[in-house]
Amino acid sequence: MKRRVALLFLLFVGFALSVPLSKGTTGFNRKRWLIHGRSWHGLRPSPISTSSEVIPEQWFLQPLDNFDSNYTETYKQRYWSSNKFYKPGGPIFLMLGGEGPEDSSWLTEEGLEWVTLAKNFNAKLFLIEHRYYGASGPEGAEYGNLKYLSSRQALADMANFIKAKNAEMKYENPKWIVFGGSYSGALAAWARQQYPELVYGSVASSAPIQAEVDFYQYLEVVKFAFNQIDNKCAENIHAGFDQLQKLMKTSADRKTARDFMNVCKTIDFESPENIHQFWQSMIGNFMGVVQYGGNNIGSYRTTLKPETLCNIINKNDTDVLKVWRRVLGY
Repeated sequence: MKRRVALLFLLFVGFALSVPLSKGTTGFNRKRWLIHGRSWHGLRPSPISTSSEVIPEQWFLQPLDNFDSNYTETYKQRYWSSNKFYKPGGPIFLMLGGEGPEDSSWLTEEGLEWVTLAKNFNAKLFLIEHRYYGASGPEGAEYGNLKYLSSRQALADMANFIKAKNAEMKYENPKWIVFGGSYSGALAAWARQQYPELVYGSVASSAPIQAEVDFYQYLEVVKFAFNQIDNKCAENIHAGFDQLQKLMKTSADRKTARDFMNVCKTIDFESPENIHQFWQSMIGNFMGVVQYGGNNIGSYRTTLKPETLCNIINKNDTDVLKVWRRVLGY
């Protein structure tokens, strides 16, 4: 459904962290929550890995602040590269990471469009991970230095990377083509605009033309999709939202909703921010299956589809909240 695919992308211009990062053994990992309606993997999850090819991760040292020469703190940016299709004189393809961890499957899956293009044009492949995501974060990434998480800094990271690789590999008249999807698609478009002396061209898939703070049109498309699939299901989803909305009016009812939907007891359900987060998580279950259902991405290919949720929702039950709890349990 072209309309669905074209409209289903929220964008927030790179300042997208609204929960803490937790330090892992290899870097910083986002907690597995739905953030502003987005799945934990962001808007561009990795493809299903079918290749046995192993591409080791590599590291590139970046300044934490690209715009203040007096600030000397750095971080290690993770990246991957492949010469599998490259021939001297061929273009250099660079995939920009988005708001989630990256992995080498983007370079090994030959069914991906950009890998197919690399094969056809004898291109070298690079993938760089976005700062503050996956393992590409500074030590002690706390709210105090999240000011360095921005699309502007990420684009400067890209420029640093290209310049360094041009010098290291002694490329003559290199033609860097930058790729991205959704948020990183916007980055790809901005990269060509901001650094035309480095970026020969960009492929910006599903890149939002204009950033939206309140992107209500996204949910209009979700509603449209469920109505197209099953009117009864769409009506039941609407009824569930109505019922939940009624339970948000008093403290006692909010407690009922919290307990019934298995929200952690430690979360203060009187906080407007937490209530907001609750709504985003509830809505996100329906947004995710519409956006990715049927795509060649993990369970979305087989079971995580709107039809699956409708089969659960349409079971005979007069208590719509019990239906919603079954959806959450699934």
